Amino acid sequence: IHSGQRETAIDIYQALVGAHPDNDRLRLNLAGLYWDTEDAEKAEEILAPLVNNADRGRQERLQLARFFIRHGSVDRAEAELRQGLEATPSDVQLRIQLADLFLQQKQYETALDIIEEGARQKEDLLLSDYQALANAKARVRFISGDVSGALKTADAVLNDDPQQAGALSIKGQIFIKQGRGHEAISIFRERLQRKPRDVGTYLHL
Repeated sequence: IHSGQRETAIDIYQALVGAHPDNDRLRLNLAGLYWDTEDAEKAEEILAPLVNNADRGRQERLQLARFFIRHGSVDRAEAELRQGLEATPSDVQLRIQLADLFLQQKQYETALDIIEEGARQKEDLLLSDYQALANAKARVRFISGDVSGALKTADAVLNDDPQQAGALSIKGQIFIKQGRGHEAISIFRERLQRKPRDVGTYLHL
């Protein structure tokens, strides 16, 4: 692929998909190659077993949505994620991916609405899922320029769990934005105690 031999890559992936027809990752990679060579009809043919599977679960929907996002089909990604949430409204991963879709389009209020809708189902969520939604909300606020709102949201998570890694990361980024470098360093070092292999935190430091 990197040397420009896409036709050879297609032949290889075609053989792999033939040998492993249930491997979604191989199928998506092959469809992506056809999409990149502007053979949309063939890409759709390869995608058909996934797209037409009415029983597809979270992982299949996430894989398809990310595929569509990567290849510029935002409407299909949104539809895939919304269908998943209609079936399972409490699915936090699908909800955060949908919010991220709107975040990438700078539709901040829509992204926040999607997250807050999920947070209202708190009684049906695990604590870790609720924290993930809160951190997603803080991230949207931070990227939209609402730094004080982002800090307030992150602090609310940390009040309940002072070592919550996601909230620590967001708070560290906020401190960098505010020019509070020494405090940011302290926050990132604290996060590394919780997530010692987190490459992003090392890069921030």
